[in-house]
Amino acid sequence: MIRAVIVDEIDDHLATPGAVEIREPETDSEKLVGFAFVCPCGCGREGYVPIDTFTSGPRWDWDGNREQPSLTPSVLFRGGCQWHGFLTNGEWRTC
Repeated sequence: MIRAVIVDEIDDHLATPGAVEIREPETDSEKLVGFAFVCPCGCGREGYVPIDTFTSGPRWDWDGNREQPSLTPSVLFRGGCQWHGFLTNGEWRTC
């Protein structure tokens, strides 16, 4: 397990496996945009999962917890390392 470190700017934490930036909407009328994260495997790649967007396509559900977030379904990091797992109660867990 890797603890998800909640950060303000993901670009400042690319060397921190499991770092998470909760990306906020630009206007009050928009919903939450999503989560940027540094791959928990340690490869240093940045990923992104959309949350509750108005667009079609893949998106994840978030439990609303800003300190120990959980996402469903699992996250599959395509390309490169192919890491696959869950963010549950603020911890990245490999499948």
